Parts: sequence; structure tokens; C-alpha cells
Amino acid sequence: EADLPAGEPARAETLRLDEIVAGRRVFLEALLSAPLRELLAERIAPATAQVGELADVRIGYVAGDKRFFHPSAETVARYGLSAGSLRPALASGRRLRGAGVRTSRCEPEQLFSPEGDLRSLAAGDRAYLAHGEASGVSARFKCRTREPWYRVPGVRVADLVFPVFAERPLVLLNDGGLAVSNSLLCGYLRRPADAAGFALAWHSSLTVLQMELCVHSLGGGVLVLVPREVAAMRVLHPRRLARRTEALSTLDGMLAEGSIERAFGWGDAHVLAPTLGLSEAEVAMIRDGAQVLAGWRRGRAHAAGQRSSRTPLAEGSAADAGRALEPRRTHP
Repeated sequence: EADLPAGEPARAETLRLDEIVAGRRVFLEALLSAPLRELLAERIAPATAQVGELADVRIGYVAGDKRFFHPSAETVARYGLSAGSLRPALASGRRLRGAGVRTSRCEPEQLFSPEGDLRSLAAGDRAYLAHGEASGVSARFKCRTREPWYRVPGVRVADLVFPVFAERPLVLLNDGGLAVSNSLLCGYLRRPADAAGFALAWHSSLTVLQMELCVHSLGGGVLVLVPREVAAMRVLHPRRLARRTEALSTLDGMLAEGSIERAFGWGDAHVLAPTLGLSEAEVAMIRDGAQVLAGWRRGRAHAAGQRSSRTPLAEGSAADAGRALEPRRTHP
């Protein structure tokens, strides 16, 4: 069973049916202490905004064949692909390592997506497209359902870039102007001037707690970010931090050197607490709440793994198994 975090006494909670129907993850909220829930509802919610109010969160472009549309430097040279058909892009979360909060530190790949009709393209581009047709790339589903097959749709420069898989919810400012693939999430700010403030607001234990409350996990307990769930997370409003953007360099340096836990601790002490007027005990309550939910998530995944190893699930029973592992609470 994975009903309550280890060491927690059993308790009964009354949950509102309308909140369950509306999609709120009230079963998870019920695992938090009453003082923390009160703090979140009465002081933090009025002083924060949902990410979706601040930015449009979407997946990046879908190339259709990652290897073909992101040719290596050797392939670019061999075919003589034209500069006009290439643009710098992020096609993997691995490219974000060591970048801090800025994509200008990333080593980008090249996205091949030529404009214009085939006859107007350079000879090298046409030769590469012929190779794509001969090797079956043009027949792949995403390619054969667009016209022309080689032009990648939805290529835009986002303001923010989010890794999809993360135990700590990172965000980068896209100051490098890179295109971003669907291996990552893109954020298009409603006010681009909020970018630095958003990055400051994001890196704190409040965001870690919000991620545990809003973002689902895969079978192994790994959190996976999707646009709708990220949009539901609450963060400090960037405009409340408009005069603090010089502090971004401190946060940036910590993240660039890989000191992620230290960076989030710094965000708690220098951004979250002073902006909301929280005491050390209140910040610790938020941090502890995130740890409680993370422990429950991992325990639930472990319990599911043990069950599946003992008894193979019949076809169609995976959803039933997941529901069986939900925390049991009473509600009207």
C-alpha cells in the first residue's frame, strides 16, 4: 500500500467533489499538513499567479525524424547544406547541462528546414532531400502528412525553455534565440519583459512543491512535464521581482556549476521569503511539504513495481492498478 507517507499517522480528510471533478489533485493536497494548506490558500495563492496566466506553454516543434532534420556537422559539410536552410536549435535536454539559466551558453544543434519550393533550393539541399526520400524519411507519418514533407512546422523562438524530465523544475531564458524541439517545453511570455523575473521566481521550494502537486509521474516515479500541468503551477508574479533582476547572475552562476540544491536554497532565502514575508519556519514547511509528496510519489512507484513483479497485469488493468494506488480518502 502507498496510502500515506511513511511514519505518518492515519487521518481522515473530507474532500470536495466539485474540486475532484474540476481536475484538482485534492488527494495529493490532503497529504500536506493543515498549516501548510492554510498558508498556501490564504497567503501564497493571492500573491502568486498560475504559469498559464503569465505564459503560453507548448511543446516544441515536431521534426518527424530527429536524426535527418538535425544533421551533424559532418553531414552539413558532406552535402554542402546552405546556411539559409539551417537554424540553431535545441533538440535534447542534454544540451542544457551547464547552461545556468541562459540558452546562449548551450551548444546548439542545427535544424534543417529549408524554405521555398524544391527548384529554388541550393544543390546541396536538394541532394540531401533526395537522400531523405531514398531512405524513407519522407514516408514517415509526420513528414508525409505535411506539404512539403521537408518543411518543419511550428518552429518559433520561445522566451522560456523547460526540461521535460526533472526532479528539480529548471527553466532557461532563451536569450540564444534557439528553436526548440518537442524534447523540451516552450514558454511564450505574455510580457517578454517578465523573463528575468520569471526565472528568479521559478527557482524556489514553492515551485518544487507546485510541481509535486500539479505534474504527473511515469510508472517509475519520474516526473514528466506537459504543458497543461505546467500552466497550472503557481509562481511568484515576475513583476514583483522587477527590481531584483540583478540577482539573476547569482542564481545563474550556481546553476551553471551544477549546484542545483544550493540554487533553490538561495531562491528560498533571497527571493521567496522576502517577497512574500515568510519566516524561516514557513519556508521550511513548504520545503517539507514538497519532500512529503516526493516521498509518496516514489513509494507509490516502488509499490507498483513490487506488485507488477509478483503478479503480471492483465491487458487493460494498468489504469486499475494506478487507481488502486491513489491515496484513499473519504469525501461527500
